[in-house]
Amino acid sequence: LAPEGEPRERIFSLEEMAALWNSLSSPHVNNYVLLALGTMGRPEAITDLTTFAIDWKSGSINLLPTGQRQNKKHRPIVPIVPTLRRLLAHLPTGPLVAFQGHAVKSVRTTFRQAVIDAGLAGTGVCRYSLRHTIISEAMKRCPEPWQVETMAGHRTGNKTTARYTK
Repeated sequence: LAPEGEPRERIFSLEEMAALWNSLSSPHVNNYVLLALGTMGRPEAITDLTTFAIDWKSGSINLLPTGQRQNKKHRPIVPIVPTLRRLLAHLPTGPLVAFQGHAVKSVRTTFRQAVIDAGLAGTGVCRYSLRHTIISEAMKRCPEPWQVETMAGHRTGNKTTARYTK
């Protein structure tokens, strides 16, 4: 096996998150950021999401697209948090991260520009920083680490989620 990578060190401060949010200029990137923070999803899982992944009855979102098989980057079913409920209720049927009605494959370029506009260029912020931040925050607040592990798509008892603890 390859050696274990360095722990993910880059998480947002509250001020940095506010600066990033204020720098977002496109609705599809706003949706992406809210979905990333509300689901703990990996960037690819977020851009793959469609309205068909939402189960209003159970109040959950399935991060695994229909017909796709699970792999080692597990895509869990997560609860719909109140902030996402308001967003999701107003989106048209189809992709949740869309530009002019079409699914967006990646928000890398637009997100990078938002990072620059927020004055965070060169600080190590990337799309994964959203995931690292929300997992770190959840680890601080959740009395049961297995709940965070499950929502993050990590195997229970694995060391992966603990790497996010700051």
